[in-house]
Amino acid sequence: MNRIRYSIIFLLLCGSVVASDFDPAGQPKYACGKEHQSCLSRAEKGDGESAYSLARALLSGKEIKRDKQAGYRWMCMAAERGHLAATYYCGAMTLAGEGVSPNPQK
Repeated sequence: MNRIRYSIIFLLLCGSVVASDFDPAGQPKYACGKEHQSCLSRAEKGDGESAYSLARALLSGKEIKRDKQAGYRWMCMAAERGHLAATYYCGAMTLAGEGVSPNPQK
């Protein structure tokens, strides 16, 4: 039960991270798009920002084919590499079961 409580507190504290993903016009800052192969290559080499961008592109389905499971994996990899926004999204997706079975224990 404490894990859930701490997870919720963490998610509330990181809420401002979500707003920082957008420019003043309301467009997402992440950009993998048509260059997703180079983004994938950088992410595979350990670049957290590229892993995050790739995850956002996979989850949105606007630039490349939507794949929630792959998006979840890349999001959590970006989180493991220290990307703050990815940490928020990975936690939220894990709790909600988006792209993965819900696991409040994780």
